[in-house]
Amino acid sequence: MNTLTRYAGPLALLGGGVFVLATLFLVAFTSGVGWIGLIVGMVLAGGAALGLQRGLGARIGSVGRWAAVAAAGGSFAILALMVVALAATGGDMSTAPPPVIIGLSLVAFLVWLVGSGVFALSLIRAKAIPSLPGWLIVAGAVIGSVALFGSGPNSSPLLFLPLGLYGVGWVLVGLAARTPEPGLKVAGQPT
Repeated sequence: MNTLTRYAGPLALLGGGVFVLATLFLVAFTSGVGWIGLIVGMVLAGGAALGLQRGLGARIGSVGRWAAVAAAGGSFAILALMVVALAATGGDMSTAPPPVIIGLSLVAFLVWLVGSGVFALSLIRAKAIPSLPGWLIVAGAVIGSVALFGSGPNSSPLLFLPLGLYGVGWVLVGLAARTPEPGLKVAGQPT
């Protein structure tokens, strides 16, 4: 069992927890620090997805494996683009990055969004997790994204709250991955 598979549960717990805290921070303060927290939570959850897909093997199918790679790759790409954007603007988070970085960020975001949703559905289909955590991940990613992009620049910060469902779902996946029964049955996990 490789290290990423062994620590998939704690990564999911940590990623989901960071995502929920960053969402609550955005609701309270709407600052750039909250966005950085969301991206860090996405990267941690992406690492958990890679570990889980490796541990579950063929149970989630090839679509689930590719979805895990898309979720992780999209989140890592968003993190890399954020670093490039900060370098391009001299660290000033109030300055808009170049349009090419914005465009690439939207593509990476869509890859992450589709990958996360399909991976969660693959976990549900394989009966690797209870259905609630998977549906929370899907709902948080989709409803949270629609609320985020559908809102105007002066909208209520409460529109960030649906994003927290994504983090809660990953916390529950992490708990299922840490308990041998009746939750997530990962190859090599003690029973």
